[in-house]
Amino acid sequence: MLKPFILKNIFIILFIVLIGIILYFTYIAQAVIVPIIFSFFTAFLLHPIIIKLTKLRIPYWLSAIIVYLLFLIFFVIIITTLTVSIINLLNYMPLLIKTIQSKFDYVLNWLNNIDFIKEFIDAQKDKFILNENISNLMTLTNFNRYILTPLNFIFSILRGYIIYFIALIFIIPVVDIIPEKIMSAFKDEYGIKLNNILNDIISKIQNYVFAKFIISLVVGIFSLVICLVFKIKFAFLWATLIFLLNFIPFFGTFIALTLTILMHFIQYQSIIFSLLLYASLMTIQVIMENFIQPKFISDSVNLSPIVIITSILIWGYIWGLSGILLAVPITSIINIIFSNISSLKPISSIISSK
Repeated sequence: MLKPFILKNIFIILFIVLIGIILYFTYIAQAVIVPIIFSFFTAFLLHPIIIKLTKLRIPYWLSAIIVYLLFLIFFVIIITTLTVSIINLLNYMPLLIKTIQSKFDYVLNWLNNIDFIKEFIDAQKDKFILNENISNLMTLTNFNRYILTPLNFIFSILRGYIIYFIALIFIIPVVDIIPEKIMSAFKDEYGIKLNNILNDIISKIQNYVFAKFIISLVVGIFSLVICLVFKIKFAFLWATLIFLLNFIPFFGTFIALTLTILMHFIQYQSIIFSLLLYASLMTIQVIMENFIQPKFISDSVNLSPIVIITSILIWGYIWGLSGILLAVPITSIINIIFSNISSLKPISSIISSK
């Protein structure tokens, strides 16, 4: 009676150790692993489009080439436009910082005229500290530290774009035949079970990636229109940021909208119009996340909110921004695997939302 219990616990311990080794390996080899993982998810995103083309009697190989080239062109256009927007933002930074400084001075002077507050602040000292920090910020070293370093962090996902596109060339053609390859390699009951697990993973992750991309794209397009209506500077940059950060549950929308509203307020100094902009952007988010998204994604991501937050923190620590973007689909894959292994089903039940 004791032996199966001991073996089961040994298996769980060894499995946890193996997970730790795998996580460490993915950390030290992230420059290669992350682009390949992104290429897999991109293949899942493009695969339904390829299937649509094959139904038009276009050969699969030709459909794959057409979709790949169209995606490459789309990628280059987006990155080029985004790069130009970032360069313009960097050129605008000195004026932006001076605007922030003037507003801060105004607030300090206003507070200094209130009797019960001016006892706790020293306006002249605070202005001196602010001006000194701004001077340091405008030096080349600190400008690189505070501005370019975060931008490099944001675009760390693109550092392995050469590996990404090369891997994508080889992955797109085989997405459709992976289950067949497994069945031909493993013809026993384990092969059937492995094939079922893989089909479940491909189906759910494909549904998640495609639906999340379309939803985020719609949110980004509507956000771009709203930013153009409100005449906010670098509207394309903020819309793209909203599109990208929409892939991050809970935190992404808050960060993107905060930066956008902050830019609008600094540009126009109008609380009312900034609140209107926030309400407009938030309306789009609420409609998509609460009414549209659950119909397409809820079955694909069977994870409790606390597990989603924890996975974002863990994968963000391991891979940075790339890990934050990949946290939900990777954790979903792990959950699917756990749910199909009898000794790990309790863990799956704990981390699942259903």
